[in-house]
Parts: sequence; C-alpha cells; structure tokens
Amino acid sequence: MAKGALLALSALLALCVATLWKPLLRRATVLGFLRSQEEFRNIHGDIAPLKISNTVHCEDLHYHAESGKLYTACEGVEHTRRHWFPPLGHTDRHDHDGQGMIVVVDPITLEATELALTGFTGHFVTHGIDIFPSEDGRTMTIFAVNHLPNPEYGESQNESVSLQKARSQIEVFSHTINSDTAVWIGSIRHARIRTPNDIFATSPTSFYVTNDHYYRDGRMRFVEDLLEYNTGAWSDVLHVDFATDTVDALTEVTVTNGLAKVHNPNGLGHTTRPDEVLLSDASGGDLLVMGRDLANNTSKALTLRSRIQLDSTIDNPSYYYDLYATAGNNASGYVLAGLPFAHTLGQAARTVDVPIPTMVWHVRENAIGNHDIMMIFQDDGKLLRSASTAVLVGINPASNGGKKQAWLFVTGYVSEAMVVARVNL
Repeated sequence: MAKGALLALSALLALCVATLWKPLLRRATVLGFLRSQEEFRNIHGDIAPLKISNTVHCEDLHYHAESGKLYTACEGVEHTRRHWFPPLGHTDRHDHDGQGMIVVVDPITLEATELALTGFTGHFVTHGIDIFPSEDGRTMTIFAVNHLPNPEYGESQNESVSLQKARSQIEVFSHTINSDTAVWIGSIRHARIRTPNDIFATSPTSFYVTNDHYYRDGRMRFVEDLLEYNTGAWSDVLHVDFATDTVDALTEVTVTNGLAKVHNPNGLGHTTRPDEVLLSDASGGDLLVMGRDLANNTSKALTLRSRIQLDSTIDNPSYYYDLYATAGNNASGYVLAGLPFAHTLGQAARTVDVPIPTMVWHVRENAIGNHDIMMIFQDDGKLLRSASTAVLVGINPASNGGKKQAWLFVTGYVSEAMVVARVNL
C-alpha cells in the first residue's frame, strides 16, 4: 500500500476513534461501569434518614403544594415484582401480578394513607402516575399506569403467534382532596400505548404518556438500553384524549404524536411553567426540557428546549420551587433520582436481598445561565433499594436556624419503603 494511502487510512481510523470515544465513554459513565462500588459512600443529609411505613415498591411521586401532601402509587407487597413487572422485563409469571394502591403521604407526620379505590376491581400493577387538580382546588383527577397481563396470552401459547405478554392500560380516578377515597372513572387502553411508563396530565380527560421502550423484552430491549439518543431513538411520547363518560377502555380514545423517535423516554414532570414538560431519557442519563404550544389547540407536539446531561441513569424528574429563595441563593431547580450502577440492575431486581445503590441529583441554573449539578443524596442500596423519583419539600429557614434545607422524599420501584432525609441546598 502506498504511503499516502496508509496516511489516509490512519487519519480515517483516528477520526473514527475520536468520534466514537466520547459517546462510548459517556455510556460507560452513565451505566456505572467506571464507578467503584468499594469506594461508594452514603450521603444521607445532616440527620439519619427514615423509612416511611406502608410504602412498599412505590415508583412515581408528586407533591400537591396546595394541600401539602405527596401522592404516590405503590405495589404494597414485596414478592410480586420479581416475577411480574413489565417495565423491568419481568413477565414470566402472569399469576404474580399485584394488587397495588394509591397512597397519600403527609410530609410532616410521615403518615401514609392508602386511598380506598371505589368502583375499581381487578389487579393493579402500579408504575407512573400524575395528578390534575380541579380549578376550584377541591378535587383532582389521578392517572395511574397499570401493567396487566394479556388475558389472551397463556403458557401454552404458540410462539409463532405474536401476542404480547402484557396489556398495559391507564386507570383514571377522581379524588376529593383530603379524603381517603378515589373513585374509579375508567380505563384507557390503545394499541399505540405499548410500554407506558409515566404520565403528564394536561386536563381531566387528556395526558401525555411515554412508551419507555420500543422492544418489550428480549435481547433487543437490552440493546436499546445500551444505545443513546443518536443511535437508539426508537420509541415515542403520545398524547391521549378520551371521552369523559368512557368506561370501556377501547372507546372514544384519540392518540396523537407528542414526540416521535426518542431514546428511552421514561419519566415526565411539571415545572412552574404550564407550557413546559420535563422528560427523562432514563438509560441515557439525559433530562430533556420540552415545550408545548398552548396557543395551538390542534398540535400536541413537544419541542426540545434544552438537554441536561447527568452522570448516571435517571428516572422520573421533579421540579423544586424554592419558596424561601433570596437574591443570593435560589435553590429552585430539577430533582432527579437515579442509579450509579445501572448495569447491575437486571440481576439485582430479581432478588430481594441484593442492594441496588441509589443517588439523587439537584440541578439549578446559576447566575450566568449554566447549570450547577449537585449530588444531594447517595445510598449503598441497604436503606433505599432502587430510586425512581425524588421530591423536595422546603423547610422555612426561620424555623431552622437560618439553614437552607429541604426534606427529600425518594421512592424506589423495588425498595421496601420510601425514604425521607433532610438535605442541605
């Protein structure tokens, strides 16, 4: 080979290495391959964190500021998710689907109250939820993902027939705030809602929902997690409208595109801006701040405003509005729970005794418009086994010796309890 050709080939190889090295390094960082489990240390705030009773395997979490209460959906028992939880690819035992619950937590007393689900029957495999308060502030609509087994799929099913093991749907409830009940309105199911993860409510009869994977299970689902937004943008976010008198899950449901071709769209969250939607690329470690056009009633499209990269996988995003902000210290920003060693999750989630370490990020904008990213909580997985949502509830500095602090509530989809810690901001 001529010298010139060798030089050209060398330059091409160098370019390929340079092009591939940065994304490969980021994937290794986010998935935890470059972290040392031996050097991993707990960051628990300034007092010992507490577990909240009656919060087994809670996934999503929302703070309703007007009532001062936290809303979450929990499995209620510890054994079912090892065998049936489609979001983790656990679909081997249809008879292990659960009877989950919606729980309201008082952040002051730490009392967790299970809502009686009036009119609702059958199994309830909980995952993402959202709440939409009424204009008068007395009631709210609760939307909750339910990962039911497909009744048409059986153990003797011919594998050549392409029936899916799960038939997930969205349950809709009406709840009078400060009551102990939620009245079931109906179920929403549609062929395009394949792998629902989280919900962003836009009205009592409409919402965005993420399909967190294109592939429901198998090797390609694993490949999907390994890729990132440039190479694995295969799934989508949908907008759903339904009739107010819907009872049958298949009637009067309209589904349109919210965002097509996105990698691992997982959690959804609200900010203080009604035209803004937070979306997490979970295995990619990216928080996407999306916009929606409220002036255009016909368009449900979401557009990217900014992308914030975290050094771990992340799950459901929340936004903390700092009621006690000062000119020199405004802690308003995004709060994100994640896994520092996500590459070990597959095996660990199948057990009950293997720790799944966790971390929580706090992201806020600084004076020059960039983002300051701070780790505010870490656990070795023995206190909080997995982390899916983190929510901050501010503490008045006047009652706290002038300290800038908040109560941090963190859920975990295979954790025996929600955890609360007092953290510095």
